[in-house]
Amino acid sequence: MKRYWTLCVLALMLAGPAALAAPAVSSASTTITLQNDNTYTPSSATLDLGDGSFDWEWGPGGVGTIELHNVLQDAQLFSSGEPTKSDPDGFSVTASAGSFPYFCQIHLGMEGDVNVRPVLGASDTGQGPIPVAWATTTTSTGDTYDVRYRTGKKWKSWKKDTSKLSGTFGRNKKPAKVKSGRSYRFQARSKSGNKRRSDWSPELVVDR
Repeated sequence: MKRYWTLCVLALMLAGPAALAAPAVSSASTTITLQNDNTYTPSSATLDLGDGSFDWEWGPGGVGTIELHNVLQDAQLFSSGEPTKSDPDGFSVTASAGSFPYFCQIHLGMEGDVNVRPVLGASDTGQGPIPVAWATTTTSTGDTYDVRYRTGKKWKSWKKDTSKLSGTFGRNKKPAKVKSGRSYRFQARSKSGNKRRSDWSPELVVDR
């Protein structure tokens, strides 16, 4: 029995803080309908990381549209493929943290955006270092990430081109020590290759 518990402790230590900070998975997905008036409804949608996927349907209830449409992300981080009048299976994206403007390849002005906010890690104690997650093993809009923070007016870099899905801010003295009575703001963006990157995500605000 002693050997069993020793192995359990070692497994937790090897998993590291990133695993402890992973967000819970839920199913609060958002449906976006491609309408016959050449619009996406809603045109803008935001989820917290881990809250599910963005699901596009062609026409109300997914029955199809009069004209051809598709969903093409500005930086090519996701695409539904060639324009079509109907996609019975719809098109879904589970995104990492960032802001992702997209458009229809055929119709000028048919545009929308989806946004994912980084989240506070489940291991947070409400004081001291701040665990933050900006991607999960199920997100598909990036393989590296930039993360920045601010306590005042100026944004400062925390992570650059990291392949890690989460981290703990203030664990070490650099880039900053977490102080009580302060508000910390975090944003992340998703990247694929050297040129494809999202816009900065909505802010995660953490008060200490």
